[in-house]
Amino acid sequence: MNTNKYISNDKATKIRGNIAVFGIILLLFVYIGRIQELFPRIYGLSFGKITMGLALCLYLMAPQPKSKLKILSAPQVKYIVGILLLGVISIPFSVWPGRSFNFIVYEYSKLLIFFFLLVLSVNTSKDLKKINWGLIFSLVVMVVMAVKSEITPEMRGRLTVSLAYDANDIALVLTVSAPIVYFLMNQEKGIKKIGLFMLLASMLYIIIKTGSRGGFVGLIATALLILVKDKNTRAKKYIIFGILAVIFICFASPTYWERISTIFSESDYNVAGEGGRVDIWKKGVIMMLNKPFTGVGAGAFVTAEGLGLGGMARKWSAAHNSFIQMGGELGLGGLILFVALFISSLKSLKQMKLAAKDMDMEENLWLINALGVSFYSFMVTGFFLSQAYSSLLYFLIANCIILKKLAINRSMNRIHTG
Repeated sequence: MNTNKYISNDKATKIRGNIAVFGIILLLFVYIGRIQELFPRIYGLSFGKITMGLALCLYLMAPQPKSKLKILSAPQVKYIVGILLLGVISIPFSVWPGRSFNFIVYEYSKLLIFFFLLVLSVNTSKDLKKINWGLIFSLVVMVVMAVKSEITPEMRGRLTVSLAYDANDIALVLTVSAPIVYFLMNQEKGIKKIGLFMLLASMLYIIIKTGSRGGFVGLIATALLILVKDKNTRAKKYIIFGILAVIFICFASPTYWERISTIFSESDYNVAGEGGRVDIWKKGVIMMLNKPFTGVGAGAFVTAEGLGLGGMARKWSAAHNSFIQMGGELGLGGLILFVALFISSLKSLKQMKLAAKDMDMEENLWLINALGVSFYSFMVTGFFLSQAYSSLLYFLIANCIILKKLAINRSMNRIHTG
């Protein structure tokens, strides 16, 4: 009787522990999948706020085991907190203090809650895999809605899906997520493997339909890195890439290739024209150098550009470069912290990969490899987009910290039990 009672209690604890992960998966549909914008009926229902409140409640209800890794001591967390502090400091010096205040309080703070909930809620490899499946299911919804919008008669030109994601943003999300889909596909068997391959092929199709040149460059870089990281037999991975290449060639129209060819043209508007991307990048550098300590203010790059702080040609344009966006808005300190996020994450992944066997992390090698590619993919694709505060980037960083937490916990447990 007593034995059954203990078994029942253990089972209840496991169920309650998983509750927090369910909340995280719901948040992935909101912050990365943008489901509230894909379905107009729920857009006006404060769906994001409801989901965030539910995720917080589920986290508070779930028992959280003590971790040997102090979360605040993780380098990435320190850099993110540093970015927050610089954002707060920038408010009184901002070109539009009200905009910077609202950005920090109502936008960046929500992203941080999502990030910390993710890091704190996931405590097992099983749950870590679950949240990555959550990302994949949110991508499935996005891809389905993208295909649906692409085949409607009113759809013209480059493909878009939601209010938050234009064609270039969709290309970034799908390109950066592709390594996670690919390496998980290598781990799975049967229907899951087939389903993940079909998703990967559909993502490739959508990336083509966006016509994103930055997405194309990121896609090439991502594919090459996957080929290097993938330890499958040459025949197996070349067959997979061969099929994907055929899909790419079949759906890439002459119009698409004509657009892609302008990447290399010196006469292209973005290269030579006033208000083109290169011109805007120069303005961003000028903003950063003119205000190296405070920047133009968190979330205020567009306003600063429109006011002519970077030069006379005013377009009220976004930075179109995540690194310049961060440096322009928060100064040199912001840029340094932003770069440090990538360096520290990649360094951590490299260490875990080298010591995977000793740290009992072999079951997570697929994710370690995937994240390594995804970070580089984000750096390449994000070089052409204003995604310095991307939810997907913070998801990748959180995954990296969780992996480190699992590795340290297992190492310490082995020492204690040994």
